[in-house]
Amino acid sequence: MSFPDLVIPETVDQAVETLSVPDRRTLIFGGGTLVQPFITLGIDAHDVVIDLDHLALNQVVLENDQVSCGAMVRLAQLAQALPQDYIQAAVASIGGPAVRNLATVGGNLFAKPPYGDLATLLLALDAEVELASSKTTRWLSLNDFYLLREASSMKGILVTHIRFSTDPARKVVFRKMARRQLNSGAIVTVALSLRLDRGIVREARLALGGVDNHPIRALSAERILTGSNLDSEAIASAAQAAPQDCNPQTDAYASAWYRERMIPVQIRRALNCMTSL
Repeated sequence: MSFPDLVIPETVDQAVETLSVPDRRTLIFGGGTLVQPFITLGIDAHDVVIDLDHLALNQVVLENDQVSCGAMVRLAQLAQALPQDYIQAAVASIGGPAVRNLATVGGNLFAKPPYGDLATLLLALDAEVELASSKTTRWLSLNDFYLLREASSMKGILVTHIRFSTDPARKVVFRKMARRQLNSGAIVTVALSLRLDRGIVREARLALGGVDNHPIRALSAERILTGSNLDSEAIASAAQAAPQDCNPQTDAYASAWYRERMIPVQIRRALNCMTSL
């Protein structure tokens, strides 16, 4: 069994340069909770592993209601820095203390379903990611980031920072349905963010996890919610519309059939929670 070479870059430019070498299988190592088992067992063969732990990407910066955090910020560190209930709930739903002390915010964006619960919440918060490459550094919405991943291999591109708003004027609900209350992959994760004006929904973000290849926005449900007053008819219509935007898969936690039927149930519950905030 052969093991990949380990590279420990001191700058983002060095990391990007290593990533950009053509015809070389390169693996990014952040907290290691997703990739370490594959490295240890030699299942996922790569030529090089890039350890990002020395790139100073582990700071959480707060400016009013704006949050910017490095991709290497640990989940437990994020929860310590931000008191919002929905942040606490999302982080607490992921693994156990040992996992949360190692797993990173940037790594969670790449977690395959039924994982990636924090990424689902960040999608509902209109988060943006900073992408560094040999040519440029740019910010991209998290939703567009997932579209880019579907269309491109992202060879030579490194996620360095994530930013989002915790504006108290926005009401946010996070719910995760799992087989166990703690330390379990998601059956359906729902993150809901609404801006209301005099009881009318002016802006709706409804993100779902565990029901597609990555966290997605339920755009059909968002359109129904926008302009509504969150009455029972709007809630029921949005919940029933959401599955058409999803492509759930069967795994050890649940079947695709079961997930598809739980999506409306969990959305209704999240919307009913919203009406009580």
